[in-house]
Amino acid sequence: MHETKVNPFQPDEPIGPEFFVGRKQEIGIIDTALNQTTAGFPQDVLLLGEKWIGKSSLAVYAATLARTGKEFNLLNARFNSIYCRLGTCRTLDEICIVIINQIHRRIGNGARARLQKFLESIQGINIGFVGIQFDPRGHEGTLASTLPHFIEQLTTNMQDTEYDGLLIILDETEQVARIDGCASFFKNLLETLRDPSHHGRNRISFLFTATPEGFQALSAGHTSFPRLFRIAPLDRLQDDEVEELVQKLLKRGQPVCTL
Repeated sequence: MHETKVNPFQPDEPIGPEFFVGRKQEIGIIDTALNQTTAGFPQDVLLLGEKWIGKSSLAVYAATLARTGKEFNLLNARFNSIYCRLGTCRTLDEICIVIINQIHRRIGNGARARLQKFLESIQGINIGFVGIQFDPRGHEGTLASTLPHFIEQLTTNMQDTEYDGLLIILDETEQVARIDGCASFFKNLLETLRDPSHHGRNRISFLFTATPEGFQALSAGHTSFPRLFRIAPLDRLQDDEVEELVQKLLKRGQPVCTL
């Protein structure tokens, strides 16, 4: 009989939350930002590190922790978390569609129905079985200016859900850093929602990931971009943490292997 073999090592993919090790200091930074957010003083975090150092793995892990409260010392609060990979985006409109689609998939039916009404009022939007699509012809720039109001619709009705806050994770921002106007777009998104006239922003935190090169490009795009975040630099894992991670993965292999 042919034996099925499973290799638990997946290069260039985030480590699953069940395998995660280390990063206590960075998790503490995210924890503090979420607590500040629940207290009405929203903070956003940027995970900064070289390629393949574990930024996406930490972002995925943070998404799980925010939903469950595990390891986070949140003040009687739970965050819904929206994880968005921006690596394939080539325009600001595509960035917006990724965020909108991920939000649309993660929220409850009641909030989804309200948001669909809002989306149907936007020219160029098409809501189908495969998700939300946008035809930019004649509507360039519409989504970039509309996205803060779309997100605001969520926070306005968050009291109807099981969550107290929202964590929006934007991964692989270095891939979109050189899109014309990208840094200004991100800055406007965060600052518009921070404006006191936009109700509910005190319940939203953003978590960005970027390489040093991507961060430099975004900073060049708008000089005040770095001031939007608490920066959490990522270094290599300690040797004992690497060994713990490898051992966890080896145990999930079929057949089980040892070093």
